[in-house]
Amino acid sequence: MNYEFLPDNYILENIMTISTIPTVIVHGRYDINCPLGKAYDLKEQINNCELIIIPLCGHKFTAEGEVIQRVAYENFLKKLNQVSY
Repeated sequence: MNYEFLPDNYILENIMTISTIPTVIVHGRYDINCPLGKAYDLKEQINNCELIIIPLCGHKFTAEGEVIQRVAYENFLKKLNQVSY
């Protein structure tokens, strides 16, 4: 309605523009708004990408999910700081 979303498959079709950016994707297992398969497809096409799946969350994370997300981001950033580009 407000044109806030990208067209279907836009990111995957233009993956070359972001494929070298280190990325972490944190995704709720039961997210019906954003299917898990799309997150997996994205992970497969980005060079330095981790996919973290939060088992008991949907589109909106629970308090536990938010902690897992924060820890996943922190660990990913620590690894990036250890790698020289």
